[in-house]
Amino acid sequence: MNLDQLLKRQESLTAELTKGLQSTGFDAAMLRRPVEVNEARAVAIRSRIAAIEQEKADSITWADQQIAALKAELGTLGDAIKSAEAMIEPALKATKTAKTRAETKARPKAK
Repeated sequence: MNLDQLLKRQESLTAELTKGLQSTGFDAAMLRRPVEVNEARAVAIRSRIAAIEQEKADSITWADQQIAALKAELGTLGDAIKSAEAMIEPALKATKTAKTRAETKARPKAK
């Protein structure tokens, strides 16, 4: 049985007992108190569960936002690396060319 079914069963049994005890003059209000307490506890527990589920959803949303931001940052970093490579490659080629020219000039000329 789930909680709602248990609460309804408790309510039903309490109502039956109250009917039976009314003829004896017993204060049936005492019997109602545990039912009310259990119903109130069920409401409080469900409320807390809902609050925790919302916190969980908010945390997941926050984490998703952080992940998206970090992925964007990685993309930006990748673009920066590609840009740096684009500048380094021509400079490296120019350096190799300059080195080759310097080596060529430094060689003794054949007579």
